[in-house]
Amino acid sequence: ANFAGSEVPMSVRVLSLLVVLVLAAPLQAEKRIAVLELLDEGAGLSAAEVAALTDDARAAALVLAPSYIVMTRESMMAFFEDPDSAMKRCSGASCEVEAGRELGADLVVAGSVYRFQGELEARLKLFDTASGSLLGQAKAGGRDLRALRSALEAEARTLLARVRRGGGQASHPIGAAEGTIG
Repeated sequence: ANFAGSEVPMSVRVLSLLVVLVLAAPLQAEKRIAVLELLDEGAGLSAAEVAALTDDARAAALVLAPSYIVMTRESMMAFFEDPDSAMKRCSGASCEVEAGRELGADLVVAGSVYRFQGELEARLKLFDTASGSLLGQAKAGGRDLRALRSALEAEARTLLARVRRGGGQASHPIGAAEGTIG
């Protein structure tokens, strides 16, 4: 049928718009979590061991945040001009939040591994990249790498459970003294 010169009834236009909106809903951008490489701050671990700890945190994110896309190490490296320096030297809340933003992530997990009184310890932080807010922190420790991995997995699950429950509120955005990171 040729509709040239004829007017489409309002009800048909409204129905057409509703169909388009319903069909387009699944195409909306999915939320992303970036788990940055943990920093070795004097723990004396090999690069492979630190990567394994980071992968443990990513695995926890996959399980606990099923409505989010968990970015792989390889997909994150593609975003940076010099991925080794960008992903391995980022330390401090401002840098971590900004890295998450550059990656297009809604949430970013960052952290470090170190030695304290002879034991291995790791610390994780969860940030909302839009507001710069610290949503939570977790700390794990162990006598050796195996014990640390087990403890870190449990703590990462606890930290990332906040995502499943809807995030939670942070006490203040990162950089609140100078204004929100932006």
